[in-house]
Amino acid sequence: MVIDKLGLLYNKESLLKAIIAHKKKTCTFAKEFAHIRSSKDYFDVILTPNPSFVDIISTPEVPRFICPIAQSEITGPYTYICLKPCGHVISLRAVKGLGKSLTTLRKCDVCGKKLKKKSD
Repeated sequence: MVIDKLGLLYNKESLLKAIIAHKKKTCTFAKEFAHIRSSKDYFDVILTPNPSFVDIISTPEVPRFICPIAQSEITGPYTYICLKPCGHVISLRAVKGLGKSLTTLRKCDVCGKKLKKKSD
């Protein structure tokens, strides 16, 4: 799974195939994806599996992923962020619960990696 600078998630293999096909001129990107031209325009994400999720048939109401810090299920009502460069997806609530904000966050609280500045 990868994410672009707009926060949209993609299947990495499908996105790579589309980029290659676009460069070979065998297909064209929809204008919504025109901002993705190379691997510099997206990066890998690390989603933490939800231990309560079995499969889509057995547990369709259970979200597949959770915040690794707050252990909250990744669902629509909450805001989640993807940290660059490590790619961990965490809830904004978890950041605030640690007494931090997006402007004061300097490292990933999951892996300890130093975060890139917003301009990077």
